[in-house]
Amino acid sequence: MNEKLGIIEINSASIQESLFNSFTNYQYEFINIDNEEQLEEIAGLMIFANQIVDYIEVCQWLVSLRNRKPLFVWIICKDYDENMKELYCKLATNAMIEVIQCETNKQYLMTRIKQAIDFQKSLLSYKKERETTFHLDSKSLKVTIEDKEIYLTRTEFKLFAILNDNIGDTVSYKILIERIWPGISSKNYKYRLANLVFHLRKKLRRQTNIDIQIIRTKGYLLKKELH
Repeated sequence: MNEKLGIIEINSASIQESLFNSFTNYQYEFINIDNEEQLEEIAGLMIFANQIVDYIEVCQWLVSLRNRKPLFVWIICKDYDENMKELYCKLATNAMIEVIQCETNKQYLMTRIKQAIDFQKSLLSYKKERETTFHLDSKSLKVTIEDKEIYLTRTEFKLFAILNDNIGDTVSYKILIERIWPGISSKNYKYRLANLVFHLRKKLRRQTNIDIQIIRTKGYLLKKELH
């Protein structure tokens, strides 16, 4: 499947067209970005700017990346300004920024993009290989994490199973209490839930690199760390 690269064109159609003619040997699918939601679909983002006034819009897009997934971003512009580059890097706290003048050798841009996308693939592959794997045994109330067996109480096992079903996502206090102690007021059992989490975290930390994160005022989140 071809990697998707996002395109934001700001008064620079001629620059974009010239560069695209050089991408024919690379298997990329280009998407014109019209809204922030499309940023979730792409592996990298190219922003084409031409005039000084365009830089305001560039800054706005970089700010919008802050709460989105990390991205490689190439800003292709007519004029290179070191101060603007510094500003871009400060604004884009969740992106790797590279500013490239449109007069720069096209082969250089293509090489940089390919290197970044290949690096991203390698990193994701490495992370997947290193992820901790575990098995839940409901009969013996046991969690096997790699070669380590951890025995839990019935309520500890219920808690771990619920968090595992939603791994990487926060599960609210209310949902946890309703599923662990059905029919009980969530308001009265919040302290009991905190105590249960405390004991489960203690068992996990002794033998594994798995942890339950406390998301204040919201709930809990199960997170697997790399070795």
